[in-house]
Amino acid sequence: DIDECQHRSLCTNGRCRNTEGSFRCICSQGYTLSSTGDQCEDVDECLQDSDICLRGNCMNTDGSYKCTCPDGFQQIANRGCQDINECERSDLCSPHGECLNTDGSYQCICERGFSVSADGRTCEDVDECANGTICGSHGFCENMDGSYRCLCYQGYQDPQDGQGCTDVNECEMLSGVCGEALCENVDGSFLCLCSDENQEYDPMTGQCRFRTSPELPVEADQHEDGKKECYYNLNDANFCDNVLTSNVTKQECCCTLGAGWGDNCEIFPCPVFGTAEFTDLCPEGKGFIPSGESSYGLLAQNYKDADECQLFGQEICKNGFCLNTQPGYECYCKQGTYYDPVKLQCFDTDECQDPNSCIDGQCINTEGSYNCFCTHPMVLDATEKRCIRPADSSEQTEETEVYQDLCWQHLSDDFVCSRPLVGKQTTYTECCCLYGEAWGMQCALCPMKESEDYAQLCNIPVPGSRRPYGQDALVDFEEHYTPETNPYFVEDRFLNSFEELQAEECGILNGCENGRCVRVQEGYTCDCFDGYHLDMAKMTCVDVNECNELNNRMSLCKNAKCINTEGSYKCLCLPGYVPSDKPNYCTPLNSELDSELE
Repeated sequence: DIDECQHRSLCTNGRCRNTEGSFRCICSQGYTLSSTGDQCEDVDECLQDSDICLRGNCMNTDGSYKCTCPDGFQQIANRGCQDINECERSDLCSPHGECLNTDGSYQCICERGFSVSADGRTCEDVDECANGTICGSHGFCENMDGSYRCLCYQGYQDPQDGQGCTDVNECEMLSGVCGEALCENVDGSFLCLCSDENQEYDPMTGQCRFRTSPELPVEADQHEDGKKECYYNLNDANFCDNVLTSNVTKQECCCTLGAGWGDNCEIFPCPVFGTAEFTDLCPEGKGFIPSGESSYGLLAQNYKDADECQLFGQEICKNGFCLNTQPGYECYCKQGTYYDPVKLQCFDTDECQDPNSCIDGQCINTEGSYNCFCTHPMVLDATEKRCIRPADSSEQTEETEVYQDLCWQHLSDDFVCSRPLVGKQTTYTECCCLYGEAWGMQCALCPMKESEDYAQLCNIPVPGSRRPYGQDALVDFEEHYTPETNPYFVEDRFLNSFEELQAEECGILNGCENGRCVRVQEGYTCDCFDGYHLDMAKMTCVDVNECNELNNRMSLCKNAKCINTEGSYKCLCLPGYVPSDKPNYCTPLNSELDSELE
């Protein structure tokens, strides 16, 4: 018998077994016997079974095959490709949408007011206000997270039906608004018309009177009897409860803060500012009422500034301090609250809306303030606005080395030091500020006396740089005031100062930073700058929180939020207000429009 298996060319990719008078090929897995019976050929599994790579692509290899999966699928051993559930990732589509898994992908189903982002991973707020016509031409749009609202002008309201600001029909809403006259609604207002063309409507009495009846005594009686309740914010659903005061004339009401005047919710709306009807009722403009005295007999009426604080009491400045001005008034709110000019009340400011109020902690808003809570083992830092690990807050307590050397009292034109101070060695700062012109064996030059570096080194405030500070900032607004370029920006007087020199000054740790070193009989002490006070325990000048410590009855900031800064404070205007040319004082955004109308 011949052993054919001695020939290496037989049974490639398999094993040769000799038999009596012949041989047999035993093929490896993935191979099959050729038609001649002497070789093992590769099996194309991709042709044999079309479902072998379910949902994927099959690629034949020598003795085997390989499955490749498209995006959104993952390979499963011997089973093909399986869809990946991307929605198992918790951050997809949150927080304003839900993730819906699809075959090979996913889809974000967003809440109302949100749309899918460009990358398809999150839901973004839709800025409805980008459509400039959404609130119409009688109001303006304010975008909110997932929604928006229309802030309408006087005489208009938003029915929230998507139509924007529409006219209020005062004739239907206010019963008997024109008394015995006919009420005609017009866009943004209304008119009171008398049926007899020889009569004219008297807004003081709500009656139609003949133009030719100048009965002054009767008019005086009507004026005396014409004292009713004064209402505000007639757009409110509960406007009948919005009574400023009672027993006032229509002029005392409508020429000051009133929106309507009447009794028992039978309200005569006040004429709109800027109209001829308003000018007839309030000839001197808003904030001025008849004084009750006449200059020329009964022909001319004198007018005086209305004291709104006396007329309406606490109704116009709830939870605040009312100060009469000419014209108008000011409402000063306590720290942590802001004034709402529509509801005429001081409301709590939610400091927790500011992410910097409680960094890495839990912020809890309270009336007039807030609390910042840290999770153990985190603790509050010195600012009480950030949670840090206890190791981060440990203060350096090692004594700082004080370097003393010779002080040179004279420096020649070619920079040669001479005339050393006899009898004592000094620090660089003490030498330059008190005795000499150069210091140390290296003859280190002192800054020029007139330079800014000298002022920084010796803690000399730059002349004229002091802004109104603390209680000084509550200036009489009638006084002449020349504003700074930006009254809300305070330049750091000691930016880029010689910190290493301040640290050794006087031999005191921190070297009277934010203050001036003063020699006293016991040694040295620190005279602190505005905005800092002396911490006797550490002998350092620490920041004063003006917003808490200087706010007594009147706020440091008018129509603004007080924010403490290092060495000072700043006033951040509330929504609807803009910075004025007066320090710490914000004016209403629409005051410019009012002044133009006047």
